[in-house]
Amino acid sequence: MALFKRKNKKQTTMLDDVYTIRFELEDEFTPENNDLVKEKLDLVSNSQRANGEPALADTLPFATFKSAEDFFSELRSVAASSGEAIEFKYLAIWEYNHNQRVKPGKPGSPDGNPHEWIVLADYELGYDYQNFTKVLFEDIFNNPENASEDYESKVNYCKTLGEAYMESCGVGQNEVATLPDADEASRGEVTLAVPSFEGAIDADDLVEPVDDFVDQPGDTPDSSSVVYDPASASFSHVNQVNVPMPEPEPVSAQPASTPQPEPAKVPYPQPKVPGEPRPKRAEKRSVIDEVNDETLEARTKAHIEAPQFQVEELDPVEPGQHGYVEYRLNQKKKSYNRALQLAAQKVSEENEKQIIANREKYRVEIQNALNDYLKKHGDDAKNLFSQIEDDFSAQKLKAIASEEEKINESELTEKADAKRAYEKQVSQIEADAEANRHQVRNRLDTEYRKKAEDRYKEEGTKLDQTNADNAVKLEHELDRKYETKARIDANELRSAGAQVLKEAYETFEKTLDELRTNVTNEHMNAKQTQIAQDRTEAEKVRMQAPYQEVREQEKTISDLKSTLAGAEANRDAFKQQSVDLQQRLNRKNKDLEALEHELEALKSKQASEQIQAKNTESNDNLNNYLNLLMAENLSQRGIGHGGQPQASQLEQEAQANKQQLEQLSKQYQDQVKAISKGSRRLGIGFGVILLAVVGGFSGMMYHQNQVNQQQVEQIQKQMEVKVAAAKQVPTPSASEVLQKATEALHANNLTELEKYPSEKYYALDKAIIQNNASAANAAVQAMGNDLAMGDRYRASQAESLLKTVNNQDLANKVADANK
Repeated sequence: MALFKRKNKKQTTMLDDVYTIRFELEDEFTPENNDLVKEKLDLVSNSQRANGEPALADTLPFATFKSAEDFFSELRSVAASSGEAIEFKYLAIWEYNHNQRVKPGKPGSPDGNPHEWIVLADYELGYDYQNFTKVLFEDIFNNPENASEDYESKVNYCKTLGEAYMESCGVGQNEVATLPDADEASRGEVTLAVPSFEGAIDADDLVEPVDDFVDQPGDTPDSSSVVYDPASASFSHVNQVNVPMPEPEPVSAQPASTPQPEPAKVPYPQPKVPGEPRPKRAEKRSVIDEVNDETLEARTKAHIEAPQFQVEELDPVEPGQHGYVEYRLNQKKKSYNRALQLAAQKVSEENEKQIIANREKYRVEIQNALNDYLKKHGDDAKNLFSQIEDDFSAQKLKAIASEEEKINESELTEKADAKRAYEKQVSQIEADAEANRHQVRNRLDTEYRKKAEDRYKEEGTKLDQTNADNAVKLEHELDRKYETKARIDANELRSAGAQVLKEAYETFEKTLDELRTNVTNEHMNAKQTQIAQDRTEAEKVRMQAPYQEVREQEKTISDLKSTLAGAEANRDAFKQQSVDLQQRLNRKNKDLEALEHELEALKSKQASEQIQAKNTESNDNLNNYLNLLMAENLSQRGIGHGGQPQASQLEQEAQANKQQLEQLSKQYQDQVKAISKGSRRLGIGFGVILLAVVGGFSGMMYHQNQVNQQQVEQIQKQMEVKVAAAKQVPTPSASEVLQKATEALHANNLTELEKYPSEKYYALDKAIIQNNASAANAAVQAMGNDLAMGDRYRASQAESLLKTVNNQDLANKVADANK
């Protein structure tokens, strides 16, 4: 494995695996503070150095999957010996990208390379630790922070990490935790299994074979034999008995009787009690975890969701205001929702207690059944051994008798021959026979004891396995039986709780209906009072509005007529001024002709220079004269500031201008005698300009007069139209008719309702006001399937009248159509 960087003063070796583990132990379990942990760390690190691998002590806080797995396996023994779980301050999977620049990240941040990927919070390593894939996969599926991830994403994460784990550790698929299917993952917290640990055999189940203490066939010792010791319940070797041969003595014709030895009583070994179940890994979990699991399962099965009314967040509303009924009903629904939730919680708690009590009772019954079974079959092995011992004892005695009979016959034959040969041979034969008898007894005793033990071992093992299998089968059947019964009990409790909540809901619903009727009546009464007041004010405003508008229009017409009269007076004044200006212009023309004759006589150079010098002064005087003339003209027209006549001011200005004009005119007459021919042209131009000014002012005033006249006529026509429209009676629309009729229904005013016979619900409203149930029934039936009435008060009264005539079906339809 390649190393790519060393950093810090500790010379920590960084790893280039795509996925590595970073961990930190709590202070009390760090190698500096815990000798056992330090011993395990040194053990793992030395082993890795010997194998040419990066030592864990050099790569901390990072580790490959293999290094971490080796160290965690050693920590498991520490947790088992101390009885205390190893606590981790930090444990996470870090990811490294070979294609990016190395920049180690920080815990809690997704930035950097490598960087933090998956964090296992508050992890504790206990004596039941199997391997890291089980811990990691369970955290991926059970961590609430991963709830947003779907099942396929979690499976892909686990497969990716599982492949990295197998590659790093050099193991197969059976060393990786098995993934749950989608159904198991959706049911809540999952507990995974590692296939290699599922097939492990506990040391308590290993039994030392008996064959180790018994000679195998063909291994018969020369000077010793195997004997079963009942005191130690084991087999041992004993020296063979050598019977000394006595000196030959005279014997009688009849051989001495040889007593039959008592057969040795072979005690049976104490076998393992049949039916003892093999300890399961699930039973090795702590008692607290097991109780928590059972409590959580009981709480899940016993939980009942309370039905809830749909509520909204509404602002407080006073009686008579819009939304008061909805507000009161909404508040009551909130109260009932809280009551239903408390009831559901109480029922769920009682169900949980009952389920836990039932499970405890079923567990006791299962244990009692197992105890009865084990008690019933507890002596099976002892009985089997006794039976086998009796069978082989009889066979052994029979075989010994047969062999002794043969020996006796041989003995008699040899003795007969020995009598003819030598008496000494008889004694030797008797000694040999006795030795042979003893040897035969020992050999056959050992042979048949071994056969008995072999058969007992074979059949006893089968019997133990059969009893154990039967006990496990019985346990499974009882588990399945009582699990089914527990589920039935849970369903019955859930159904009972749901029925109680349903009855409470129906009771609350009836109370809400009654409250809705009372609050509706209260709201309608307040609304009727308010509607009557609003109707009075609206009618008063409606009656006064046309006349007020007429008065305003008449005042506008009067003002316009006054303006028109003033405009006509100005027009007449402008006409008179035009005539006066024309006459004055004619007089000026005659004066100019006389001046022209006088100018022709002035031909000298001096006269010309004087004319040229005074020409400029004459032009200025002429301009002043023109301005004064225009001012006088405007004064006579009576136009002041803002276009309105200002009589006194204009009169004063006109008088002052007239005096100045007369003075300038006299000065002009004195100077005009010296004007040349160019002055004539100037005078003619002045006359033309004066005529243009007078004509322009006259045209402008005439045009303004015409415009004012047209505006007055247009305003008069508009006023006539508005007055005529105000005098006409308006025709209400269908929606207005429905609104007016609804108001009359709320006011219980039949006279007002009869003003609107074209209203859609006229017949029904009339029947409601008259409290005529038959007429209301006929009116609702005439509506067909369109039972939406557009008003809650109309619908509730119609429903009540229909119930009066026992037409419950139609009343229900009306209620459904107007919810």
